[in-house]
Formats: sequence, C-alpha cells, structure tokens
Amino acid sequence: MAVDKGSVKGRVILFFKKTGGAVHRSMYRWSGGRMGGDVRGVPVLLLTTTGRKSGEKRTVPLVYDTRNGSYLVASSNAGHWEPAWLLNLRDDPNVIVEVGSNRFEATAEIFDGERGRELWAEYELLHPSYPAYRESRGTDFPMVILTPD
Repeated sequence: MAVDKGSVKGRVILFFKKTGGAVHRSMYRWSGGRMGGDVRGVPVLLLTTTGRKSGEKRTVPLVYDTRNGSYLVASSNAGHWEPAWLLNLRDDPNVIVEVGSNRFEATAEIFDGERGRELWAEYELLHPSYPAYRESRGTDFPMVILTPD
C-alpha cells in the first residue's frame, strides 16, 4: 500500500516526518535518550547515514531490537515507500548509531528475501501490533543489522 510522494497525502506525510523527526532527534539528544528513547515501550535509536546524492549526514529515529551486541531495525517507513536512509545504506553501509547517550560507529548489513522475512519474524515480537502491520502493508520490509565497529 505505497503512497505517491507527489500526492497531497504523500507531501503531508513527508512534512510531518521531517518536522517530527527533527523534534524527536533534538529531544533524544538533549535528554540522552530519556525523552524519545522509546515508542509505545519499544526502544528507539538514532541512525545517521551519509546522503547518497548530497553527501550530507542524515539522522532518523528508528525502533530497534538488540541481538548479540548488534541492533536490528526494519526499513518499513510506515509502509509508504522505501526510506531514504535505506537507499543511503545501499551506497554506504558505514553509519553512526546513538543509543541513549552512547554514540558509536557501526556497519549496516541489509537483508532481503528469506533472511529478511526470518528477521522480521523476530522483530514482530517487539510489539503486538507488528504482525498485523506487516500483513496490512502486503509487502516484506528489508531488515538491517547494525554492528558496532
């Protein structure tokens, strides 16, 4: 159920994602993750990628799960379209991750297909609404593992 970024609905979604993301990042950093560090009980990290076109650093808040010292995130983008941060990772997997007040460099690995579906099944355990969420979107989301350097 993708939304056209050029449509009115798509432009409204982009506006709120950009302004809401900026407020979220600011609160998160100011408070060391005490504010904005979770969404409905699910932990949030900040992921900084390098823009594939601009070369500028871009930071987004993402919910995550931990696994063996790494961090698992979904590129669901509310099911609207492939998120820019994922496109940036496809060009440059070197990222900066902030978890609470901890900031570190990491390497991102993207999983599509069967392995991506296996990781999503683990991710669904984070919140009871996630299985229905993926089902309602009718698509698989690439999954990303962020491993500290």
